[in-house]
Amino acid sequence: MMLVKIAFRNILRNGRRSLMTLSAIAAGAVAMILFGGFMGNIITGFQTTTVERTGHLTVYYSGYFTYGAGNPAAWGIHDYRAVLQLIRDDPVLQPMLNVVTPTVTLYGIAGNFDIDASKTFLGTGFIPSDRDRMRAWDEYGLFRDRIRPPFGMRDDDETVGVIGVGLARVLGLCESLKLGNCPPRPPTPATANADTSAAAEDFSDLAKGDVDPTQAARGAVPHIDLLAATAGGAPNVVTLNIARAELQGVKELDDAYVAMHFG
Repeated sequence: MMLVKIAFRNILRNGRRSLMTLSAIAAGAVAMILFGGFMGNIITGFQTTTVERTGHLTVYYSGYFTYGAGNPAAWGIHDYRAVLQLIRDDPVLQPMLNVVTPTVTLYGIAGNFDIDASKTFLGTGFIPSDRDRMRAWDEYGLFRDRIRPPFGMRDDDETVGVIGVGLARVLGLCESLKLGNCPPRPPTPATANADTSAAAEDFSDLAKGDVDPTQAARGAVPHIDLLAATAGGAPNVVTLNIARAELQGVKELDDAYVAMHFG
């Protein structure tokens, strides 16, 4: 008891020093609490985004991460329906399942030849209704007070997709997609190499040959042309109508992201 009295008297002996010490302790405690909350928000946000995009469990063909980037089609799971059914019937996983769905990844070149612009893209194909159910996962209540816009894709329409805001900016689709955070596009500098423009014309001719005859009547719909390899290795060009652009959070992904129907 005597030690407590001596300590208390020592605190009151120099009030200014004691006040500064208590202030330093309080500032440190507040900083730790704020930093802990910040880190907690980052971790839960990353976990939520990961579940939205890939789910809690993703099954790949053995060797996909080692060799699949060069030829995703060859390293895909060809009998994926049997694998999906195997997961659904698993007695351990079955009670925990909410969504079991296939996805496909591909790489290629996205172009908007109205302005002679093109960019390599990273494409992800999925079932839109399944992805919407995955996007509804909000275990930590991050979106409790915010209304998330619909993804803009339907199961019965394979011609519609979603792109990253950065890719929309690069391909000059800010105005047609009504994006307010895009800087005005400067005039395209003159091309020094004539062969480049010739290659662009060849690419645009391929794209025009793949457009549905009814596409002309839907000219107001923003669209891009995608060049990629088929499962057999041959190049193929398709036209993808763009429903909306969505910020991906990482610039490298945002500048290349294309979401499309699994079909």
